[in-house]
Amino acid sequence: RKIEESLTFWRDLGVALSNFEELEIKKEDWANVWKKYFDIIQISPKLAIKPSWLEYKPLPGQAVLEIDPGMSFGTGQHATTFFCLQMIDELTGKPEVKSMLDAGCGSGILAIAASLLKYQPIDAFDYDPDAVMIAKENFELNHITDITPTVADAADYRGKQQYDLVCANILGHLLKAYRKNISTWVRPGGVLVLAGILATEFDSVRD
Repeated sequence: RKIEESLTFWRDLGVALSNFEELEIKKEDWANVWKKYFDIIQISPKLAIKPSWLEYKPLPGQAVLEIDPGMSFGTGQHATTFFCLQMIDELTGKPEVKSMLDAGCGSGILAIAASLLKYQPIDAFDYDPDAVMIAKENFELNHITDITPTVADAADYRGKQQYDLVCANILGHLLKAYRKNISTWVRPGGVLVLAGILATEFDSVRD
């Protein structure tokens, strides 16, 4: 009723709302029910993503990343995260790509993958304090003690160094807005991986 009463307000803003339907949603534990849709993800023969509540026998020599994203972004299922993981995997072992920055680390999944694949040193930050807390828990889950994620804003973050590889999985409009600062994170000749970009934003972000 409140929505219907405010239709004139929304119409004046150019938003047309109609065809309301009232329904009752099945009562479930929404904090946990999503877990049944999260399975083992094979990134490559070198790396697999495993939810912390599942069992998995890895391939010979395969690193296994355990993740419990909680309320933060980053399970490896989303196309943006999967792409970043593929790039980290693809660049593994290249002598000129050792240091890594995970910008907008969310669950910490990219920094963890880089650590398991022997990148070093690695730094990570996120704007959301809750995400940083969850990332710390996931580092502990994977027995990683040499990465300390921090709360910071991509608008003015200053890394400890310039990195061989920077993964910035944020949002397209923020990548553009903060492009001058983001570019300072990458060493000359280094690799910048950008993700979180809508199809409609791709050309402008690339430019």
